[in-house]
Amino acid sequence: MGISRSIIFSHPERLLTEQEAEVFFKKIDLRCTGFPVAYITETKEFYGRDFFVNPAVLIPKPDTEILVQRGIEIISKKLQTKENVKLVDLCTGSGCVGISVWKELEAAFNPRRLQFFSTDISDDALAVAKKNCSFHQCDIQFLLCDLLQSEELVDLDGIISNPPYVPEKIATELLEDGRSEPFLALNGDCNGTVDGTGLIARLLPQGFAALKLGGFILLETGEYNAETTAQLMEENGFVDIRIHADLSGMLRVVEGWKPHEL
Repeated sequence: MGISRSIIFSHPERLLTEQEAEVFFKKIDLRCTGFPVAYITETKEFYGRDFFVNPAVLIPKPDTEILVQRGIEIISKKLQTKENVKLVDLCTGSGCVGISVWKELEAAFNPRRLQFFSTDISDDALAVAKKNCSFHQCDIQFLLCDLLQSEELVDLDGIISNPPYVPEKIATELLEDGRSEPFLALNGDCNGTVDGTGLIARLLPQGFAALKLGGFILLETGEYNAETTAQLMEENGFVDIRIHADLSGMLRVVEGWKPHEL
């Protein structure tokens, strides 16, 4: 109905109009098909902020907040020693990761010191991210491209990404419950892989080439393939590799660094 919960509680005498009741029960019927509440209300809270969502993007999950938290920690340290920092949020989807990082850094540093990009291969996803960016008043440049395939994405200080990493078979099974999240944003398999690491394997050599010496990469990979991702990072030249667990203790985010000297 477009009103807050507090108003509902403070006005228990208020009755629904016929039109409101019709809309409400249509949404109940939609929920019974498995369609998520977040898509029905077109909003989802993440890292203390509300984000617009629709079936063009994944619904933000609390598990991803560890990716944001670690990104903020690393970038904050870089801003203490560097005048400017150039970053990219790959596979941005709703934009919740990049926007959350940007807003937290804005509160502590001059945002003009950040050159922040967000990318996605989906036009529809970028439309959602841009809407969220405008709502939260961030200075982020959006690029429609496949991973790092843009001439602007060079000499980066950091890469943050929640890329597709679910094995194709599991992604297909997950969507059988009617949740309607985009298969493109879940399925991490390509080039013949079956463990969800195909896209990550494509990304890592690109990431190593695009990063400055001493730059970092943070990837959410989940319990499916965090250890495999760490191994792939090592094979691609990254050092100081760490795996971070989420609040439930599941392996969630893999961190790697390009050496200061090659």
